[in-house]
Formats: sequence, structure tokens, C-alpha cells
Amino acid sequence: MKFSHILILGFLIIVGISGVIGVISLYQFTTIIDTLKNSVPESIENFKTNAIVLDNNRQIIYYDEILTQSARNYVFTQNEKWKERYFETEPLLDSILKDPYSPVDNEVILELDEINIELVKMENTAFDLVSQGNSEQAIEILESDEYTKLKQRYSDSWKHHAEINNVEYGNTVKSLDSTSDLLYASIEKGSKDGTAALQITIPILIGLSIFLGILFSKKLSSPIKDLRKSTKQIAVGNFDIVINPKGPDEIKELIEDFSQMVTKLNEIDTMKKDFSAMMTHELKTPLVPILGYVDLLLSKEFGELNEKQRERLIRIKNSCSKMQNLVSDMLDINRIEINQFKFNMRINDLSVIIKESVEQLKDEFMKKGITVVEEFESNAMCNCDKDRINQVMINLLSNAIDFCPKKEGSIKISIKKSKNNIIVIVKDNGIGISKENMDKIFVKYYQVDTTSTRTHGGSGIGLALSKLIVENHRGKIWAQSEGINKGSEIHIQIPVI
Repeated sequence: MKFSHILILGFLIIVGISGVIGVISLYQFTTIIDTLKNSVPESIENFKTNAIVLDNNRQIIYYDEILTQSARNYVFTQNEKWKERYFETEPLLDSILKDPYSPVDNEVILELDEINIELVKMENTAFDLVSQGNSEQAIEILESDEYTKLKQRYSDSWKHHAEINNVEYGNTVKSLDSTSDLLYASIEKGSKDGTAALQITIPILIGLSIFLGILFSKKLSSPIKDLRKSTKQIAVGNFDIVINPKGPDEIKELIEDFSQMVTKLNEIDTMKKDFSAMMTHELKTPLVPILGYVDLLLSKEFGELNEKQRERLIRIKNSCSKMQNLVSDMLDINRIEINQFKFNMRINDLSVIIKESVEQLKDEFMKKGITVVEEFESNAMCNCDKDRINQVMINLLSNAIDFCPKKEGSIKISIKKSKNNIIVIVKDNGIGISKENMDKIFVKYYQVDTTSTRTHGGSGIGLALSKLIVENHRGKIWAQSEGINKGSEIHIQIPVI
């Protein structure tokens, strides 16, 4: 066989191999695209459904709270502004209950509407009694067993509505996270399938076939990798991402659908933040006069108090103060997230700040019988906002106090220097943290135990706020624990200057 014939035969063999590989690769590519095109629109549609259901439930809860508080405030104070607010809000709630989102919701929403009608009748009766000068009878209606049972039925119904739609209200971002996770899993599976197919076929390539296979592989996997990176960003709450459509038409369509979903996620996230800011402001407004009047009563401006009255007023004041601190933390989180929070950065000694934090909680340590050990290296100077670092330490120490055993609790606070950083460690002998919850404890509103019988308090805000504050100091915060009932450590790393 002549050399030219051998070359032609070799060329034809290479072309044949390339053709087979091309057909296999095209088949794998089509399979991946079909999988992604089927799963991504479904994920987007599930997200839209969950977002609308979540928004409707938020509004139902919010409007119901306004109606309840307005009715009670009017009956107790006879201030007409509460009555006006009641009648402004009642039609808004009624319109939502009269227009359920889906047939699945219809039965539950119908029950909510029926209960709401009964509640509105009782509240209107109370309003009429107040107008007739019978405030005591009006108060009896709003504190009656019948009214309380209706409110409980109302609460049980919307909780049942949440279960039907697989929506959890203890974590407002869960529907966003689950959608992102589903989308990420679909893209990752497609990418892995494509990579596996190419890994099988690449060894077959010789010369030009290897070059063509690698070139095609890069062209196919590059946009998918971009999608994977973007999905990971969404999973941690970052919606400010832009992906340029590239690759085959099918990939471009997928990227365009993905970009539309990101835009919608960003809109919903903004709505969530606006809603949170509005709710915290609404909650904070009545707390100031309540605390003011309680202080006036405790100062005996309106007359002498017996011991029982004084004890009850102190309880009211403590509860309002806790609520005020919680609302302030929520406002701080919102302002930091939208870059409207100003940090007062100065050169400070961390050991001095932490000692002040410990002193502020001295009574709490003594009340629970907790031993505090301090190991501070000298001259721990860094550029920080003194008040905000104090806020972080109060949050960490309060958590340690809550989870330490009574009379046997131990908290160790250490400050160490490491190159250009200062490391602060808060170690306790409390209940510890499981591995699966190690990173989740810094997620906003997340709580390890969300049952109604949980023994430890908290709102899931303190550690999330601490993380934001530390990161705005160009630092890092993380948790370490060997497991349940083995204590835990919270580490903070802040640049020296």
C-alpha cells in the first residue's frame, strides 16, 4: 500500500473517529440541554408560586396584626386614630381573603375569611360600645374566650395553609434558598454528565481529534461553569450578578431564563428587605411611649404603687426593652445590607472594649453562676467601631450565657495576635453545635431548634448581625465545636490596623 494511500486511510479513520465522537458528543449535549430546559423552567415556576404564596401570607399576617392591635388600642385608649387605621386596613385584608391564589388555597382561605368576618363583627360591636361609653364591655368582648378561640383558629388556619404550600415562616428566605438549591443541583448534574461523557471519549482522539474534542469541550462547559458559579452566589444571597449569553442557542436561552429568574429573585429580596424595614419601624414606634409611661408609673408620678403593681410594671419594662433591642438589631441589619450604616472607625484597644462588655453582663453571669476567664495579650490595638464591636461581644456572650449549664457554666475569652490580625475567641462549655449547623447559625433568622417547646430563646438575628459587623471591619467570624454537649467556640479575626 502506497504511503499516500496509508495517509488517506489514516485521515479517513481519524475523520470517522471524529465523526463518531461528534455524534456521541452531540447526543450527550442534547440530553444535557433537554434536562436543563425541563428542570429550570419548573424551578422558576415553583419559585414564582412560592413567592406569591409567601407574599400573600405575609400580608394576611401583617394586616391581621394591624386590625387586632388597632382594635385593642382603640378600646383601651379611645384614640380615634386607631379606629381610622382599623377601617383603612380591614378592606385590604378582606380583598386578599376574597381572592385565593389557587384552588389548593381555596378551602383554607375560605375558612380564614369566615373567621375574619366573625372577628370583624365582634370588633365592630366593641367599637359601638365604646361610642356609647361602655368601654368596659368592649374590653370584655376583646378579652372573651370566644374572641380568643377565634384568633387561635385563625392562627391555626394560616399555619395549615403554610403546610399545604410547603412554606416555612420561621425563615423568610427558605423558598428562595430551596429554588436556588434545586437549580444548582440541576445544572451541576448536567455539567457532571457532560464532563463524564467527554472523559470517556477524549482518550480515543488522536491528533486533530484531540484538538477538536478539547475545543468543543471548552466551548460547551464554559457557559455551564458560569451558571454554576452564579448559582452558588445566589445560594448565599448575592443577586447582583450578570451573565453574558454565549455558546449555542440552547445555552443562550438557558442563560436568558436564568437571568430573568435572578432579576425576579432580586426584586423579591428587595421587597423582603423593605417589608422587614417597615415592620421593624412599625414595631418600634409604640415601644417608646410604652417605656416612657412605665417609667412615669414607676417614678410614682401618678401615685403610690403596691409591690405587686411595681413587679408587673418592671416585667413590662424588661419585655419592652428586649423588644426594643431586637427591633434595633433588625434595623441595623437592614441598614448594613443596603449600605446605609455608618461605622465610626477609630484606633481602639480590643481588650478594653471586651472588658466593658463583660462588665455589662456581670449580673447575668452571677445570676446563672457562670465563671468567666480572661486571657488577653497586651496592646491589642485595631481600627474598629468601638460600639459595634461591643455589640458583637454582647451578642456572643449572651448566647454563651444562654447555652451554658447553670452553676457549672464556664466561659473563656481570649485575645491573641496573629501576624497582621487579632483573634478573639469566646469558648463555652454549653450544649455545642452539630457539624451540619456550624455555618447555618450565622444565617439571618436561622434557629437550630424551631419547635414551640424549645428551651433557649433568641430570634436568629444576633449572630447574623455580628457577622455583618465583623465583615464590615474587613474581618471574619466562624464557629468551632466537637459536637453536641461538647461546648463551642466563636472565633473573630480583625485586621490590626
